[in-house]
Amino acid sequence: ELLYVCRDWVNKPPAEAKIFVDVSFGSSIPTTNGDSRPSAANIAAVEKHGGQIIYKFHFSAARAWIETTEIPALYREQGVRAIYGVKNLSRYDWSVFVGYAKPYSHLDGAVRFAELGGRVTNRYDGINSIAGVIPDLSADVLRKQANVGYVESQGWGCLD
Repeated sequence: ELLYVCRDWVNKPPAEAKIFVDVSFGSSIPTTNGDSRPSAANIAAVEKHGGQIIYKFHFSAARAWIETTEIPALYREQGVRAIYGVKNLSRYDWSVFVGYAKPYSHLDGAVRFAELGGRVTNRYDGINSIAGVIPDLSADVLRKQANVGYVESQGWGCLD
């Protein structure tokens, strides 16, 4: 659930004093297997605002426990692109784009994605890709598939 993006709450601020959030960062450090993790500066930004890092995704994102009132200030930090509310603490899912190296069958792509615990939300025939939500740990498995060109985090862009 998108909570805060483009310098504003999507709906209204949560009533709870502290909440779990997934913070999406624009910058990342690629690793040898092609994933990207939050940088030390990203983690420091969350901690600067009293947030406690619970999990680092295989994307440029992290799950944190933070005071709700700190979310606007955290969003203003360098690299923070969007802040999501966490509905299920036992799930570490992330929204991704998957680009295929050569033409693929939508059925084959969706079946493999589902086998890894994912759910396809969109297909993009013109650019030979799909979008969906996948468990974080499955992203590395997907990246290693012969026909997969890339697996990237879906992101947000805001006009200033």
